[in-house]
Amino acid sequence: MRIRRIALSLIGAAVCVALLSTVALSSTLTLVNGTQYTAELVGFFMLGGVAHVVVCTPDGTMAAHSVTEIASIQFSPAHTSPAAPTAPTGPTAPAVPAAPATPSAPAGLAASGSTGAQQGTPPTASTPPATSPPSAAPQPQPKYYRVEVEPNNDAVTANPIQIGFDVTAAIATSGDYDVFSFVAPGQGLVKITCTQPTDLYMSLVDSAGRQLSGGDFGSFGTTMKLETELPAAGIYYILVRGYSSAYWSSSPYTLRAEFAQITPDALEPNDTIAQATAIESGRQIQSFIYKPGDLDYFRLAVPGASTIHIVCTQPADYYLTMFDSTGARRLAGGDFGGAGNDIAVSADVFQPGNYYIQVRGASSDDYSAQTPYRLTASVRAAGTDQNEPNDKPEQARLLQLGQSVEGFISSGSDQDWWTFDAPFLGKLKISCTQPGDYTMRVLDSAGKEVFEHDQGGVGMNIEAVLQLPPLARYYVVIQAATADNYNMHEPYHLTLMPTF
Repeated sequence: MRIRRIALSLIGAAVCVALLSTVALSSTLTLVNGTQYTAELVGFFMLGGVAHVVVCTPDGTMAAHSVTEIASIQFSPAHTSPAAPTAPTGPTAPAVPAAPATPSAPAGLAASGSTGAQQGTPPTASTPPATSPPSAAPQPQPKYYRVEVEPNNDAVTANPIQIGFDVTAAIATSGDYDVFSFVAPGQGLVKITCTQPTDLYMSLVDSAGRQLSGGDFGSFGTTMKLETELPAAGIYYILVRGYSSAYWSSSPYTLRAEFAQITPDALEPNDTIAQATAIESGRQIQSFIYKPGDLDYFRLAVPGASTIHIVCTQPADYYLTMFDSTGARRLAGGDFGGAGNDIAVSADVFQPGNYYIQVRGASSDDYSAQTPYRLTASVRAAGTDQNEPNDKPEQARLLQLGQSVEGFISSGSDQDWWTFDAPFLGKLKISCTQPGDYTMRVLDSAGKEVFEHDQGGVGMNIEAVLQLPPLARYYVVIQAATADNYNMHEPYHLTLMPTF
């Protein structure tokens, strides 16, 4: 290697020196012959029409190279004189003795990075400034964009943005796409707004590429608003584009994402019958359908024949189902209205045990991680019928003339049998109230029907006036007109009166 070392007196006599900087620049030089070494870049000059670079090596020696000898210069931050010289790599340059004392180097060269020492005198190491005790290294902070940087047309080049801060961007060309990413710290509600200098389209996509929400929210001049639940922590992407390729504008739009984290559901997990949460009759609970596909099961203990009545609010469109004690047979349920309407479901049960309630979204898009639903299940026990069992002729209860008795038709298949003896003289009037739609039959002792009628419906009386052979045994049977027309809570009243 040939490193040309030029005395400062020669430089002052033959060259015109120009400043690079008032601070020396540490650099790594690579020459075209492959030699590489560390030096401080202190100036440059023209010699014979060729530009030359002036450097100071770690041992204090000044050197110059023409630009034709240099392959590359890699700059690093300026530094104080090193504690120990760094030996150049590659072949060692021959040492050049210091030139005899001559006039000082031009002021410009010294200012450009030399130590200001007399020629032939090695520069002394500068005293490093006093420093305070070292502190913990600062943690790197995420980089967020407040102004769009192109390209950002896909998830790979998406501009990271910070929740709660405005971002300025533009759909400046036809077909342009702008993609931004943000980090949700947990399950919650995100609200995204975007102004529209032209008609734009906006969508929200999760890290798996599934669109959670999107659309043309308003038109030119309005602010788009997208609000939806995020089911979990993670990275999400916002896409903004023209409504079609014909819509673009050099005028900027302003984008902003807000996030509200929700309170975890204390009743989870309750996604299966085996995990069903026990609830008490008449006590309101609140819970969340917090993500697509979420199921909530509840278990309600019932002591015996009863009516179960359930009321449930709907922050989104929900579906409610009641199951029997096996958890397999559906008793009642449905999609009763949509968001904002209450679901009300009732079902009669006839055996003691645990019964189950399921709440879910009407579709995979119907859930609310931000607003809980409120559910109350009430158990109303059936009335106690002191005359049971009286479901067949041999169990019939005796009716006395002038007597009024009460009983319950507690299921669609329930029959109440009563018996009486016809009076010696006159007619007989039989009447029965109807808390359900009932049928009354009168049979003789041989089982032959002498009267049968369903007179009116709920709230009306069934009446029969009969002239019967005296002293004969007869039966009165009360039953539901159809399987659904019974009332386990309100009794009927049956009266047998003589009349003339």
